Amino acid sequence: MAGRAVRAVSRTHNAIVDVMAAIAMASLAAMAVMVAAHVVMRATIGAGVRGVNELSQYLLVALVYAGLAAALRDGSFIRVHLLIGQLGTRVQSWMIRLVAVVSLGFMGVLTWRSSAFAFESWRRGTESIGVLEAPLWIPQSIVAIGSVALTVQLVAILINPVNHLVGKGVVADESPGTIRTDKWHPS
Repeated sequence: MAGRAVRAVSRTHNAIVDVMAAIAMASLAAMAVMVAAHVVMRATIGAGVRGVNELSQYLLVALVYAGLAAALRDGSFIRVHLLIGQLGTRVQSWMIRLVAVVSLGFMGVLTWRSSAFAFESWRRGTESIGVLEAPLWIPQSIVAIGSVALTVQLVAILINPVNHLVGKGVVADESPGTIRTDKWHPS
């Protein structure tokens, strides 16, 4: 019964992470299109698109924070395989857990403070001082939501660090994500 509940939570979390990864990719595409349009307009008519710089900054925040959990799940973060790969699987497992615990502490504070900051901005109706005068709670919420998703992914590593081992043939041809239940590869 508990295994079924864990799988249901895993599927739900993976679906959320997949949506967030799509948001990250869409943010990158939107940034590219906006900047290209801005450059073309400045070169042809001498005036760019108003607010492109500000909106690009918000999209960069969305790109980074919406993609964090997917990057960890899919093994896209950079790590020093040269050192870690030389360790035994038991030592690797404990090192992975140690890094996850330290990261959880950091992400817990970031999640807490970014959530409080976004809520306060929403409550006060704080807007940017740029051309767009955009409500600041929107990009701040993306930071908070991305932080929550990464925190859940770190908890999954604590539960099952084996999927993050390096070398030793432990995860041959399998997604390095810890709570991914299917064999889907975003390639």
